[in-house]
Amino acid sequence: MKLRRIHTFLILLLIGSTSVLAQEKQDSIYTDTTYVLSGIANYLDIERAKWITVGTQYDFQSNALGIEISNGYDERPLIHFEDFSEDLVFKLNGRMNFNKDYSYGVNFGWKYPRYLSLIAIEFLDYNYSERNFQYKGLNINAETWIKNTDFVVMLKLGCKNLNDNTNFGVDIGLRNVLVPYKLYCGISGGYYFDYFTYSGFMQGFIYKNIVSVNLDYNRIEKFDFINLGLRITLKR
Repeated sequence: MKLRRIHTFLILLLIGSTSVLAQEKQDSIYTDTTYVLSGIANYLDIERAKWITVGTQYDFQSNALGIEISNGYDERPLIHFEDFSEDLVFKLNGRMNFNKDYSYGVNFGWKYPRYLSLIAIEFLDYNYSERNFQYKGLNINAETWIKNTDFVVMLKLGCKNLNDNTNFGVDIGLRNVLVPYKLYCGISGGYYFDYFTYSGFMQGFIYKNIVSVNLDYNRIEKFDFINLGLRITLKR
């Protein structure tokens, strides 16, 4: 009698263990197919990284050479989100032509607030007396993905002072990653009551995910700016 009870207990234990193992296997398969990236064993094992970018830029129209430092502000579309752990992003840049002309800019952004991929505040200051171009701008930028597409739409609300004339306006733009981890571009246009603004850019890595080149064009009223930059992005 006791032996039969022992056999019954062992059979029930075996059935229970088999059910638990089957459930664990099913959960594992669900995790692998739902959350794990293709070619990666377990996304929880990925080391979330922080980045630093240092670069130079040259403005062909004003003969101004500059430097830039950020924590991946512009490179984030090319760095996969699991490898980019910064919630607050920034970019600082400055240029001068070794005479009287100079410019600088400051950007601070917050990634993934509700319904958005980025919201940022930007301040720009250009003092190019040789071109009779005095410009200050304070902008609030918002970006979000267009559902079921690879495009990001950008909206910029700004207050700008151009040669002592202050105007409010808006810019609207699109950005798209052309080659994942390698190349992306964007265009935008705006209106500030007295004048229009246009811009376009292209940026891509030319050596692994370390060295990148960017080319951008900006037109503010009748003033053109063409910048070529070389950047180095590293984990920190």
